[in-house]
Amino acid sequence: MPFTAKSSSEAIEYEFKISRKAFKRAYGKLYKDHLIDFDDKGTYLKK
Repeated sequence: MPFTAKSSSEAIEYEFKISRKAFKRAYGKLYKDHLIDFDDKGTYLKK
């Protein structure tokens, strides 16, 4: 997925229909639970 915590609020709201704050909250939870990983290109599910 080409989105990270640094993605623009407009892109996040357009794609997911949620606020950037809600996206970052969910993103942080998934990262803390070791379910996702990210790099400069985007976010990936861990296997």
